[in-house]
Order: sequence, then C-alpha cells, then structure tokens
Amino acid sequence: MKGGIIKLVLLSGLVFGVGFGAATVVNKIKQTNVFVIKSVEVQGVINADRQAIKKIGTKFIGLNLFDSRLKETIVSDDPWVQRIIASKVLPDKVNLIVYEEKALFPFKNRQNKCFVFTGSGKEMSFTCNNVNIKTANKIHFDNAMKFAAILEQMPELRDKQITLKDYSFEVVMGNEVLRCPYDYELLKNNYVLYENTIKERYKSIEYADLTVNNRIYVKGVLHAS
Repeated sequence: MKGGIIKLVLLSGLVFGVGFGAATVVNKIKQTNVFVIKSVEVQGVINADRQAIKKIGTKFIGLNLFDSRLKETIVSDDPWVQRIIASKVLPDKVNLIVYEEKALFPFKNRQNKCFVFTGSGKEMSFTCNNVNIKTANKIHFDNAMKFAAILEQMPELRDKQITLKDYSFEVVMGNEVLRCPYDYELLKNNYVLYENTIKERYKSIEYADLTVNNRIYVKGVLHAS
C-alpha cells in the first residue's frame, strides 16, 4: 500500500508539479522506473492468433509507458486483424486492442473448401465442421451482405441446409425446398403467407418459390376438395 501511495505522489508531482516546463516533465517521466512497462494484455481477439499478437506486445516490455515507439503502427500479418491499437494503462501496463474482420457466416464452395465471409467481403479459410451453407456460384458481395442480415433476423435458418445462388437462395425445410429472395422484408411477408395459408392448402409440398411479392409458386399435392 505504501509503495502505491509513493507512486501516486510521484505521478502527481511529475505531471502536475509546479515549476516544471513541458519538456522537463516528459524527461522526468522517461527517467523514472515507475512507468516501465511490466505487462501487456491482448483484448478483442476472437479468430486471430492471440499468442502471435501477444508476442508482438513483448517488444514493449521494459520500455517507458511514454516512449515514442508506442505511437508506431502495430502491424500484424494475421488476415483476421484489421488494426491494433496500444492503449496505455498507468502506471506500467499496455492493452493491445485488436479490431478484427467481422465474421458473418461460414460456407462451403463448389470445391468443398470452407470459408467465412466477413463484413469487408473477404473469404477467410475455415475448418469444415458442420458447415451447412454452400454456394452454387461465386458469391456476390451484395447478396452475401443481404443474406447475413437475413440470418440475423431469422436465426432459425442457421441450422438449415442452404444453397446460395445468383438471385436467390434455397433452404431445405424437412422434405420441402424453399426458394428465397435476398430481401428480408419480401421473404418475411411471403414466409408468413406460406406458413399460414399455402401449407394449409397442400397435402404435401416439394418446392415453393417465395421470391415474388404476394405470389407463391408451389410444386406439391393439394388437399382433396
């Protein structure tokens, strides 16, 4: 406790002390051991290599917290990392705050290789474990972003078998296949119509097209009148 009080008094004297010019204060700060960096913490990592980023932070150990080298851009070759910011924590700690690519959804391409589509349009390699979304063609950025928004609004689709196509995507619902638009409002309205009206009219449904406003095309067997 006594050591903590001494550090606080020293900090107050250095930063707020009367009679020091700005340059003198900076020099005094750099000369004291109070602000020697003893630890680095990595924050914000989800998919990036935490240990590799932690290793980057080790170069700051032993520097003064106010060393000019802390203003340098922190570079990482990890494809998930957009940028890293060093945040100083008085008296002797640095937090490396990592801003990553936002993962939107995983998918499997035509060659059965798996990727994660990100918010910036990147396709990041991904381990093929329980990936139920596949692409029939090269995925278009606009469609991918609209599809990601649909998944946020309709999380129940995440565990369905889905195929992304150029102008629509197909969802397997049990024995039924639904052709869906990349338009959440249209999909929402037609899906309600499908559930509440169309399914009541049909004994069995093989395929339903929900891509046209207020009109659903169905392949199936009607109930006997």
